[in-house]
Amino acid sequence: MARSRSSWSRWRYINPAYYLKRPKRLASLFLVFVFATFFFWDRHTLLRDHQEEISKLEEQVTHLRNLLEELKNGGGMSVEKMKYSGEGGHAVKYMDSPDNILDAQRREKVKDAMLHAWSSYEKYAWGHDELQPQTKNGVDSFGGLGATLIDSLDTLYIMGLDEQFQRAREWVANSLDFNKNYDASVFETTIRVVGGLLSTYDLSGDKLFLDKAQDIADRLLPAWNTESGIPYNIINLAHGNPHNPGWTGGDSILADSGTEQLEFIALSQRTGNPKYQQKVENVILELNKTFPDDGLLPIYINPHKGTTSYSTITFGAMGDSFYEYLLKAWIQGNRTAAVSHYRKMWETSMKGLLSLVRRTTPSSFSYLCEKMGSSLNDKMDELACFAPGMLALGSSGYSPDEAQKFLSLAEELAWTCYNFYQSTPTKLAGENYFFNDGQDMSVGTSWNILRPETVESLFYLWRLTGNKTYQEWGWNIFQAFEKNSRVESGYVGLKDVNTGVKDNMMQSFFLAETLKYLYLLFSPSSVIPLDEWVFNTEAHPIKIVTRNDRAVRRLSACETMGSATTICSDKTGTLTLNQMTVVEAYIGEKKLYSPEDGSQLHSAVSSLLDEGITQNTSCSVFTSKKDGNGIEVSGSPTEKAILSWGVKSGSRVHMHWKGAAEIILASCTGYLDSNGCLQSIERKKDFLKEAIEDMAAKSLRCVAIAYQTCNVDEVPTDEEQLAQWVLPEDDLILLAILSIKVMGRSSPSDKLRKLGEVVAVTGDGTNDAPALHEV
Repeated sequence: MARSRSSWSRWRYINPAYYLKRPKRLASLFLVFVFATFFFWDRHTLLRDHQEEISKLEEQVTHLRNLLEELKNGGGMSVEKMKYSGEGGHAVKYMDSPDNILDAQRREKVKDAMLHAWSSYEKYAWGHDELQPQTKNGVDSFGGLGATLIDSLDTLYIMGLDEQFQRAREWVANSLDFNKNYDASVFETTIRVVGGLLSTYDLSGDKLFLDKAQDIADRLLPAWNTESGIPYNIINLAHGNPHNPGWTGGDSILADSGTEQLEFIALSQRTGNPKYQQKVENVILELNKTFPDDGLLPIYINPHKGTTSYSTITFGAMGDSFYEYLLKAWIQGNRTAAVSHYRKMWETSMKGLLSLVRRTTPSSFSYLCEKMGSSLNDKMDELACFAPGMLALGSSGYSPDEAQKFLSLAEELAWTCYNFYQSTPTKLAGENYFFNDGQDMSVGTSWNILRPETVESLFYLWRLTGNKTYQEWGWNIFQAFEKNSRVESGYVGLKDVNTGVKDNMMQSFFLAETLKYLYLLFSPSSVIPLDEWVFNTEAHPIKIVTRNDRAVRRLSACETMGSATTICSDKTGTLTLNQMTVVEAYIGEKKLYSPEDGSQLHSAVSSLLDEGITQNTSCSVFTSKKDGNGIEVSGSPTEKAILSWGVKSGSRVHMHWKGAAEIILASCTGYLDSNGCLQSIERKKDFLKEAIEDMAAKSLRCVAIAYQTCNVDEVPTDEEQLAQWVLPEDDLILLAILSIKVMGRSSPSDKLRKLGEVVAVTGDGTNDAPALHEV
């Protein structure tokens, strides 16, 4: 008999007993409750998130539509992107397109890591060289030069961390002092401090950083005062006493001696003083005299003879960056004929590198051996993992077939270096690896100190191939650093990559190199483009300047010229009367107002002046036809003014140098006083600089003349060597500083003022500007 429905049966669903008797009924009720709660409670959240996503997509669609409209109308691409200018440059945010949102997220993670590292340094080690995160204190590993701070300047700038950058700049301006009684490594100080300051100058245009770079470079220069020009590797920053470390047996180290070219060439280009470039280029010319057929040099060099000693050949520690700088000096010079010898030497060395390549079994990992004599050692440093990036960067200078060969080798070596990381429990690489038949690779020295070489190569390979695999590898390495090296107050290395035991040091290059390369690995290629910048071995980007054997004084000059709207050429004779005259001169501390005052000079000074003036001019002296007794001078107005002064003062002797006063003065180490006595110029440099500034303030052009003793026996007789030989341009002896009055026309001034901002471009000294302004 069928059970009839009752009113109770309809209400049984709200009776707890109904569900407690049957567990399945209770479970069903719970699910209904969850779904109902989710639907009614969170629907507004879902709707809001959905609306936000739609809004973002609409913004991107609108952005793309605007771009298309600009292109249709003939306008330029207006996508905001990161861009840097040579002077006064700044970072600008750029729009991430939908296909690189992941890159943007990863880039922000790296930026967060930089903030964590920097904030920890700022809190616990401000002004010191490096931070010890575990004990939360600073240490001065480099004599108290603020190594981490200077190493981090360009990283902060590139990442757009403006507040942090400004605080660091204030420290550089107010607290950075190089007058330290400390024996500094010439190599480390150059790549970290000189390189860091120059890079920041190139990025920001702030002259403070250029002045500081010149200060420390001047303190390093005595290291190159050796018989061969090969520098000593250690120098006291306060006293200028250079030497080599005792453990090298008196020899200089290859990498330490051949890794200053980028920084010192750049410094000469930006200051207009050739002495820095000459010192470092003489090293390359000296090594090139006996450069071996395979281009592989042992790591020890005798600084007196310039010859190599029997020692290891390696692309790892103490050899690595010499080969790197052969390539990068060629790139820095914009691949012109003036730097072709660097490329030639590098290609020779790469032939030698091929002889060091071996492959493991069973996995066929490619690696670079070390060499002692004729024997190969199956060992490779993680430091040598810069080589894949170097090979990729240099491949573009080869023929297509050769380029592909070296690019393929770069990719093979990068795979090996990546597996240095992947083969350990912590996924961080050891310091070096050994290779044995049938065993592939095994870690040797097992510490990791946050080195950058592998991610550096991944950055270059990604930029040059577009293969996102290298981004994935870099991300995996970054995550391993985050997992194993990040601590409460910074980042530390590992004492053992197998156990994960931590050390107590945050290396400055972690902020300068490792994090910078990781950040750039996930940035558009328009951020520090490789056709405009070259990285030094500490990852400091330096602006590429074309080498044509002429110094570029200011990068901003190119920008100013490019923005000109009205160009007037040939200022001499157009803005001026084509007439000039010397109105005063300094001979040492003695000031002369008239050529006749030359009688007050010692005969030795007079003869040097006259011979220098007459031999270093393009003018001609002849007897006037008017009366047969007068002397006339023909030629350029500047030359006429100087030569006329020299003829009247009765001087007679040869002179080697003449040019813009501030440039000549910077190359002088001594001066002749009016009595013909040689004096040190150091104590009078400020006086002479003030004299030049005083002349400029009176709208006078300034020209200096100087000389130096030249040993003819040192001039190469071989044509090839002579073509590369550079006449020494330092250690000059100052003879005179002349001030020249420019006779101006009256008509152009009103016309020029109507044009607005007027820029005068001169091939002479910077002090010409006030003189031209008066015209």
